[in-house]
Amino acid sequence: MKLKITDSAREQLNAIINFGEVPKICTQASGCCGSYKLTVIGEKPKASDELTELDGVKFIVDERAKPLLWDATLDYRRNGLFMGYVIR
Repeated sequence: MKLKITDSAREQLNAIINFGEVPKICTQASGCCGSYKLTVIGEKPKASDELTELDGVKFIVDERAKPLLWDATLDYRRNGLFMGYVIR
């Protein structure tokens, strides 16, 4: 996985960690045709979760999300009413 993390995303991921949870990059059903979008949630790690560390940030990556993160960049943006992670 060749994921890059921007400074703003790293700051937000660390906020999840400081809250006592672990960031998890996972897929979420999107629409009626079986498509998925990537999302980041905070949760308590399970014994079966595999922790990944990148740029000093530990997080979990869902198995279905791994292929979608190849050569991707995780960013966090604030634009008007939108606030959230963007994977490009």
